[in-house]
Amino acid sequence: LNPNKNLSSIRFNHETYYDKGVLLPALIGRIGINGKMIGIQRIFLDKGGHKAEIECPKKILGKSQGGYLELGSSLEDTLHIAEGIETSLAIHQALNKLTWAAISANNLSKVKPAKNVKTIHFWADLDRSETGYKEAKKAVEARTAEGFNCYIHL
Repeated sequence: LNPNKNLSSIRFNHETYYDKGVLLPALIGRIGINGKMIGIQRIFLDKGGHKAEIECPKKILGKSQGGYLELGSSLEDTLHIAEGIETSLAIHQALNKLTWAAISANNLSKVKPAKNVKTIHFWADLDRSETGYKEAKKAVEARTAEGFNCYIHL
């Protein structure tokens, strides 16, 4: 990760409580709405830094509905929103643009952008169920009705 980028809402912890006394490395993301923290998401990793092959590699403490993990400066008028933290990190690293992780596909349409935003790019995972694409379409319909310029990327 580029240390010069605003990544204050995500951290790494070498020993994060998983379950029944098991400690695993994890990415820990701050979920918020308009600057107020509502929860955290933990993505548990194996020793190689990949998502851990365990029953539940992602866990949320607190709430996530309507919330997002913010990467970058909130002063920009173009916003990129992806389903999860992993995709959001990749987009933010590649484009160096304000990017939010909606935490899940079902949350894409619930995330409300700041008033200064004019254009929103929704990044949907290309999964077999097409859940990401369907939810991104819902989000585009909702935000377009509110006057935003919206685009979907798969």
